Amino acid sequence: MKVTLPSLLILMALCLIKASGANAQATQKEVFTPFKMIQQTVEGRQLLDIADNAEYEPEMSKQQLDVLAKTGIKAKHIEYEVAQYLAYISVHNALSEFDKTSAYLSKLHVLGVKLGNEWILSLYYHKKARLALKQGEYLNGLDYASQALTLADSIHFKEASARAKSVRAIFYGKLGKSTLALKDYQDALTVFDELNHKTLSMKIYLNMVALYLDRQEYDKALIASDNVINILEALPRKNIRAMAANYINRAIALSYLGKVEQELDAYNTALTYAIRSNDIEILATIYANLSDYYLRNNNYTNAEKQANICIETANRINNIHIVSVCQLNLGLTYVFLDQTDAGFALLNKALETIQKEGIKSNLPDAYLAFSTAYQYLNDHKSANSWIEKRYQHLLEQTKEDQALYYSAVEQDFHDSVADRDNIYTSVKKDMLTNILTQDQLVKKLIIILIIISTLLLLFVSLTIYYRRKLAKYH
Repeated sequence: MKVTLPSLLILMALCLIKASGANAQATQKEVFTPFKMIQQTVEGRQLLDIADNAEYEPEMSKQQLDVLAKTGIKAKHIEYEVAQYLAYISVHNALSEFDKTSAYLSKLHVLGVKLGNEWILSLYYHKKARLALKQGEYLNGLDYASQALTLADSIHFKEASARAKSVRAIFYGKLGKSTLALKDYQDALTVFDELNHKTLSMKIYLNMVALYLDRQEYDKALIASDNVINILEALPRKNIRAMAANYINRAIALSYLGKVEQELDAYNTALTYAIRSNDIEILATIYANLSDYYLRNNNYTNAEKQANICIETANRINNIHIVSVCQLNLGLTYVFLDQTDAGFALLNKALETIQKEGIKSNLPDAYLAFSTAYQYLNDHKSANSWIEKRYQHLLEQTKEDQALYYSAVEQDFHDSVADRDNIYTSVKKDMLTNILTQDQLVKKLIIILIIISTLLLLFVSLTIYYRRKLAKYH
């Protein structure tokens, strides 16, 4: 009797715990965090830090990574192996060593295609999108980013989903879909703020500056630029490359606001940071903008010099986007220097690249370059036709943005209604489950009470019986 009664009580307690655990599991939606385990170790944190911040000091990051790799850390667990590959991809991407980047991407892909490794495949496509961005391949990059997002959403990999949106927004902006870009930026920014990931939030603001410039919202661009500066100054480590990129965008905003002297100061500051960072892409971007600056201020000698340096620098990393921009500047410079044939050859070559790659954000600049060239040659009829093309393109882009905006608003409304329906259905289901669970629990408790009462009654009866028997003996 002493064993049976506690056993029954323990059984009843286990039933209660199991029921409450099942309810908690049903109501809680798990977020997939594959690197949670290795974040608790020094080596794991170091690998993930290099993967995110290799661009700060790529040479030093590579030395640290080589030392870690020699310890054979990737053999400890698949998460360490993936983190090591991500770190090497970031390092070689920062060093513009794209052949080595592709080699490590292939290793990551081999792991990702195995059953159950969808999370690795999502990271692979995100890194592929980053490489495409470096090389100016926007259509391919958009496809890679979308694949990364689809995979991450399917397994509730929240951080990877936000990272994919942050890079997809860049491609949307380059392809003239600024409304979709802005939505992706805002969604990603919300997640990064929740995760308190200041570096990733800073990069979102940095890219939003460029987007606002494309939308001709220069005051908003300067506000976003101020946010970048504030975050960078608060970080313990200074991201020199981000500083350089931010001052480039800031100079462009100042140019549209007519602040010429401040614009040149911003470009010089950006050039100083870019040289220190040794980032070829940023250097090429600065040379492109400096050639445009000198071209607008009728300094054709410096405009030609900076455009040639820009093309040479951009070709080193096969960035066809920056090359096309510099070809526009150089072509227009040649026209102003009365080298008409060479000038129009470059203008046509740049326009062909822009149209082929679908870089809609640069089409207005290309049309304006042709119009300016024909105006210089007093061919006003041809100039007007290019002006008409430019305004037609801007009008179509505005209409497309408005359509995308209203479509996004409508989709958000449908999503909110669907979410409410899902919540209502989920609440009803949970209530029904709780009622059924409580009914079952009550039935079990009644049965347990009956058993306990029976056992107690039997115990009392046996006690009385043996007491009477013992009394007869006495």
